[in-house]
Amino acid sequence: MTEHEQALAELDLPFHERQRLLQEREQAKQAVERGRNLTDSEMQFWDSHFEQRMGEQYDFITELMIEMVVHMREEFADAIDSAMATLRAEINARVPEIEALRCEITKRAVLEDAGNVVELPNPLRAQHTSSDVA
Repeated sequence: MTEHEQALAELDLPFHERQRLLQEREQAKQAVERGRNLTDSEMQFWDSHFEQRMGEQYDFITELMIEMVVHMREEFADAIDSAMATLRAEINARVPEIEALRCEITKRAVLEDAGNVVELPNPLRAQHTSSDVA
């Protein structure tokens, strides 16, 4: 039976019967509203619960990120310290060579200023020994 046919059939009912049907329909609507309001109150609970959980997750992720950044900073600092120590060791190992070159340059500068002939080291002399000459 369609809604239109039902309305026409109700017109044939006595007044008190129609009033009773209208009241029943109104009560059914109110029951649906009460059920929906229950759902709304439940939604409010779950909404606040969800917001609280999201806040906890945000705090947890923030703490985790802070720990990760601190850990990475420590690792970078250790790597930089290690690289600096290696470079210092390499520089310190070359200091005697640098000092020898400085002394040689100073000696040559003094000889050049005196007008003397400066004899440059012969790289081939180190390869030949006295037994090769004989």
